Amino acid sequence: MLTAGCLFSGMGGFASGLAAAGFEIAWASDSNGYACATFRHRFANTPVVEKDARELRVEGDGLEPVDVLAAGFPCQSFSQAGDRRGFADERGEVFFEIPRLLAEWEPSQRPKLLILENVPHLLYGGDGWWFDQIRRSLRRAGYWFRRESCWLTNVKDYTDVPQDRERLFLVAASRAHFTYNPFTPPPPPSNRRSEQKH
Repeated sequence: MLTAGCLFSGMGGFASGLAAAGFEIAWASDSNGYACATFRHRFANTPVVEKDARELRVEGDGLEPVDVLAAGFPCQSFSQAGDRRGFADERGEVFFEIPRLLAEWEPSQRPKLLILENVPHLLYGGDGWWFDQIRRSLRRAGYWFRRESCWLTNVKDYTDVPQDRERLFLVAASRAHFTYNPFTPPPPPSNRRSEQKH
């Protein structure tokens, strides 16, 4: 069975999707106590490390190697609705804990795939500098990643949630396991809602 680890796991949204796709959730980590408590309730057999990502350590916190690392890193500083400080905001800087943790695994043990999630404005903020920083960081960490490895989508188009909520997914593939990044964004859904009515 393929395994996944969840950074910035929250209450388990990412983990729920991965579990539904057949992944075993090997571990999770978040700094919010209420979110961790909810995650433990939903995934009783998954170890949850309740700790600030800046204090997290692969060996010290028992973060075993996984096939996929999922991380919905903080989005407030990248959102159009916020002050748009990007990496000048300590919440935005937390992104860099992801490549730091990746470097703590041996290259052959690093996750085969990274699935990151944030707000669409991350692509454009800072005149493109924010995204360029992420691209460079993931490439230095040993991953295939470029603009075409991103998927911009709206929750309402793929779920029954009646909310207009755009999200950005960034998928990076390990150069130790792939000769290229195999990810291609899914095709637009068919007229899903109209089909449900018939």
